[in-house]
Amino acid sequence: IPWIEQYALMTGTDVLVGSHGAGLAWMWALPPGSAVVELRAANSPIWLPCSGRWNADGGEMMGGLAKLAGVSHLCHRSRGQPGPAGSESVPALSDFSNFEEYDREADVELWPSIAQNLIAEALELIRNPPFKCEDARLSG
Repeated sequence: IPWIEQYALMTGTDVLVGSHGAGLAWMWALPPGSAVVELRAANSPIWLPCSGRWNADGGEMMGGLAKLAGVSHLCHRSRGQPGPAGSESVPALSDFSNFEEYDREADVELWPSIAQNLIAEALELIRNPPFKCEDARLSG
């Protein structure tokens, strides 16, 4: 797709879902107040922040870009198929000096039930943005 068509597509996107990588950088072109769901592979090192909470990873690359772009951001790390609470696998503590153990080409899994929940949360954030301190100052 030509660059200008990609830009036009992003300017009309409310929720962008994609695996961690350069494609998510298009969030700069999303309308203000949009939402981004960043997907990470289960084996991505735990020292790469991916909290699974909205707007909690602002010190991380994509979370920081989201803050600058004025969009909400959530990083979701694959944990295997959903099951009983506490049954998810947790990534091992990775040695940040040894990148060979980190498979940057690993598959990212997103189960339909989890995708549905994440998109519903994103749409709710768009409809009812979180209250910010700046809002209180302006309305008072």
